Amino acid sequence: MVANNNDKETSKQDSVQETIAKSSFVELDYTGFADGQVFDTTLPEVARQNNLTSNPETLKPLIVPVGFQYLLTGLDEFLIGKTLGEFKVSIPPEKAFGDKKPELLKLYSLSSFKSFNIKPEPGLQVNIDGFLGVVKQVGSGRVLVDFNHPLAGKPITYELKVKRFVTDNNEKLAALINLHGLEALTKNFKIENNEALIVFNKASLENLNKAFESFNDKELLSHLLENPEIALFSKRVKELLSLTPKFEIA
Repeated sequence: MVANNNDKETSKQDSVQETIAKSSFVELDYTGFADGQVFDTTLPEVARQNNLTSNPETLKPLIVPVGFQYLLTGLDEFLIGKTLGEFKVSIPPEKAFGDKKPELLKLYSLSSFKSFNIKPEPGLQVNIDGFLGVVKQVGSGRVLVDFNHPLAGKPITYELKVKRFVTDNNEKLAALINLHGLEALTKNFKIENNEALIVFNKASLENLNKAFESFNDKELLSHLLENPEIALFSKRVKELLSLTPKFEIA
């Protein structure tokens, strides 16, 4: 029997698995653990079991470009060079949510809380001058508030499954819109002639900020393009998709 050289070549190609590189878009499921407790997941059943959200059915796998700080530093670094499959990784605090910073522990007078009809107690989350913190101690007329991330100083463990490589630019663009928090504001988008056209929903923008009601479309678009998040989104579209971003309002 004569061997088919084409079969040999196909077999050789199938045995070589694609590996993740910086800028690879991948779809993954994950579950994060801190102190043995689940704090984040993309899996509805895990979220339901751990009471993480009131709408676990809305959870879905994450599509993300690796190496561009959309993931924790430790996860980004771990994924480089990996293939599709299931993994478990432990991440030290400095590559997760950072070390605890003593300067982010602040003392406030108890009276300053009472003036806003707030009764501080340990564990209460507060927003002070736009910064989120957690009350750690209350006593002697003073309130200690911790502005560190709740998981700062903790090693993190992730169980993750890299499900597939994402190669379609429409999927990639949709993922970037989601990662930059623009999904609720986007009416539609399309890719054409090396351009990515994103159409913002004017009604959604006006609901977000009533001041936008007095803007005409040109003024509103100009204002939006000054937003740092939209500027970063535009940069990522250029460097990751090799497309020129364009924006409209409808």
